Amino acid sequence: MLSIWWQASRPKTLLASISPVTLGALSALPIYNLNIAIFITTLFCALSLQVAVNFANDYFDAKSGVDTDRRLGPVRAVQAGLIPESKMKTALILMTCLAIASGLFLVYQGGCFFLLLGVLSVLGVFLYSAGPAPIASAGLGEVVVFIFFGLIALLGSHYLQSNTITPYAWIFAINTGLFASAVMLANNIRDIPTDRAANKLTLACRIGDPRSRNLLISFITLPFIIHCLLTPISMLMVLPIMICLVPAILIVKNTKIYDGRQLNKLLGQIATLNFIYCISSSVFWQLHLSQ
Repeated sequence: MLSIWWQASRPKTLLASISPVTLGALSALPIYNLNIAIFITTLFCALSLQVAVNFANDYFDAKSGVDTDRRLGPVRAVQAGLIPESKMKTALILMTCLAIASGLFLVYQGGCFFLLLGVLSVLGVFLYSAGPAPIASAGLGEVVVFIFFGLIALLGSHYLQSNTITPYAWIFAINTGLFASAVMLANNIRDIPTDRAANKLTLACRIGDPRSRNLLISFITLPFIIHCLLTPISMLMVLPIMICLVPAILIVKNTKIYDGRQLNKLLGQIATLNFIYCISSSVFWQLHLSQ
């Protein structure tokens, strides 16, 4: 049963939380000044929120009929009958409570603005796929992911460590937000047929498959341009781009040829690219700070 819950949490997507929180913290100040308690709590809060979102999608998409046997993505536990609706609802509430509990510590550390961010994050858990006008059906999924898994996750983690936000933090936040949005867009490209049938009008449904693939490629390439133009001119800060270049070229190639269930592989490849970018940028930024 634990393996079913683990799969329902969609572990491959959790890199979207780990990546920006880690880069946000490690780009704030030298690692020997890092507040480990704040970092771990921030990471726990972000992961709790993301698992809650995944549980909410599983629960509400099954209830609304968006998830059917025609689904091409990973198995959804409620729709497949692996987890009863009542248990998924309880798990959703539990994960939300864990996120709120850890978030209160971050509010204490960061101030009242983090209370506002926390309220918006909890609302996002439920409004993304629930209610009379779900965010996902309004074509705003990529925008929401950019804001929460890019700007808020990275800048929030950065501020909690240093009580300030540097211009370079904005650069990193925009880049990881674009990569996270690419994951969401790849997911929505895969689901165009079933989403249209369920009247779930994602951005991919609205602009069509070819334009969505071109937009996805721009989400992958823009971070490279932004990083090269706006980060400090040094060999250390070029290295993250060099490390990520080959995986990015492969993703661009696969974006053009993958279809149907093959797009599940693309999601994992983009999430891994985001993680590699964030970790390599963290390492080389620390080396840059030590110079």
